[in-house]
Amino acid sequence: QRLNNDVQMMSETLDAVKINKEAQKKFDDFLVTVPKSIEYDDLVELLSEFAVDHNVRILSFSPAQEKITDFVVVTSVNVDVSSEEFKDIVLFLKGIEDAPYTLRVDKFSAAMATPAFQQRGGPAPESNKIEAEITIASIKLKKELDASVEPNKSQK
Repeated sequence: QRLNNDVQMMSETLDAVKINKEAQKKFDDFLVTVPKSIEYDDLVELLSEFAVDHNVRILSFSPAQEKITDFVVVTSVNVDVSSEEFKDIVLFLKGIEDAPYTLRVDKFSAAMATPAFQQRGGPAPESNKIEAEITIASIKLKKELDASVEPNKSQK
């Protein structure tokens, strides 16, 4: 009787290990498909490249703000831009959304250049310019953070 119980317990343990390995493989496969995160300095450079590519002028960047949850770290930056054509700003936004990184446009508002924008510290409005305020977020999975820290632990 005891042998049967031990065999049954081992069988259940093996089944649990098998289920755990399958779940870990699915999770690892999922992580491979998730776009990579981007650091703030690289984000600034990427946005500058998109701006040049789409005839958009970056007027200002705000310092990055981080929001940490159980599973992700969301780093947001506010960007003020201007352009002669609204379509150029839209293409700039599309470049951000289509980038191979975990980026998203959180907020967007646009208007014709106004003195109010200048009062907030922006440059003097130019004729027929469209100005936009954009909040862009970069998302980093905590698992990705953990993986980037682990090699440093082994070096100590």
